[in-house]
Amino acid sequence: METGPPQAPPGLIAAYLGQILGIALLIGKTFGGASFVDVLVEDFSAVHDLWQEGLEPISFLFFALAAFGAVTGAKKAAR
Repeated sequence: METGPPQAPPGLIAAYLGQILGIALLIGKTFGGASFVDVLVEDFSAVHDLWQEGLEPISFLFFALAAFGAVTGAKKAAR
């Protein structure tokens, strides 16, 4: 049986980026209506720090579900 590329990382990256984009959107709307792109470009380290501070056990559940979904989807697509 051949092994293909890793399947879980894309799901994990998507979950992380979704959370980061959500935080950037909230910051932009809360502080002066800046666009989330401006917030990400100018203050990515602050957004990432906020993400780290806000990690809860449910966040890890979302990461596990994202990895499981990516692996399952890749297996179904390979059939």
